[in-house]
Amino acid sequence: MTNTLKGIAISAVLINHYINGHFSVDAGGFANLFIALFYMASGYGLYYSLSNALAGETTFSKKALFLFYRDRAIRIFPLFWIALLVSGSMFPLALLGLHAPGHFWFIPTLLQCYALAPLIFSGMRKNKAALVIIVILAFAGINSLLYLGYASQPVMKLVSFLHAGWRGFYFIYILLFTFGLLLPCFLNATQATQIKHPIFGKLAFCLLLASTLSFMMLLKYFVMNGLFFAILPLPGLALLFTHAIRYVIKFRVFAYLGSISYSIYLFHMLYYKIIDGIGFTKNSLTNLAISIALFPLFLYGCNKVEGIGKCIAQKLRISIKYPLFQKTRPGF
Repeated sequence: MTNTLKGIAISAVLINHYINGHFSVDAGGFANLFIALFYMASGYGLYYSLSNALAGETTFSKKALFLFYRDRAIRIFPLFWIALLVSGSMFPLALLGLHAPGHFWFIPTLLQCYALAPLIFSGMRKNKAALVIIVILAFAGINSLLYLGYASQPVMKLVSFLHAGWRGFYFIYILLFTFGLLLPCFLNATQATQIKHPIFGKLAFCLLLASTLSFMMLLKYFVMNGLFFAILPLPGLALLFTHAIRYVIKFRVFAYLGSISYSIYLFHMLYYKIIDGIGFTKNSLTNLAISIALFPLFLYGCNKVEGIGKCIAQKLRISIKYPLFQKTRPGF
């Protein structure tokens, strides 16, 4: 259901990163904003994964937690490690997902969301209002301590190392992830209206998307306030996300891109580097034409890589079981 949104987000990443790397136009920050859709989509999807993990129980068992983290790890790490290998960034802390170079910064922040997901989900099941208040107060408190200089230098270095600073705040992606995790609860009451007006839903979605983009451009190029540009579009993206889920918005092209968005994200900079290495001037129209012409081949490759990732995950799922080591009773 979230593939169309992921497809739009990865399209923004592709376009923005190409412009930043090949032209002198100031287009920085747009792709970074659309990354918000990935955090919300991850939270939304994990709501159902965690609901299945509970299997009617009130608390997570050790086995449920083990299997949850195992499934996230075998989905993320194999392809991430391959991407690090081909990019020449195979250092230990990157392999562990704690810190990553370049555009890979997104992976450690997503893993942080995964790490907190069972805790947030458990709090949500007990008292949604209390959870929202606690998350907001924790976010405000942490940012106050960090910005007002109460945190020690080692703590500041750790926070920076973890890529916690994003859109002018620390750990704001946790808020977006929590929003996505909470969203199914609030939409259950309106589920009957999801596909009642599909045409209206698509038209309204396109209008919301155009309005959000226009608002971003207004803030960046006319208001020219960095903090406003960093934060103010996020509620619009949250509204866009909510509308897409409620009306089951699907555009085939974007849905396809969204279905392989992880591989595209990991390897698109390598693709640009290869095109640049052919010998064309980076900011030439020829480079752009070659990049567009070969793009279907790149997508084909990403689709195959996704298949490899799923195959690896399936084999690891069979191999890595709970408990890892069965206790055997001593013989008599």
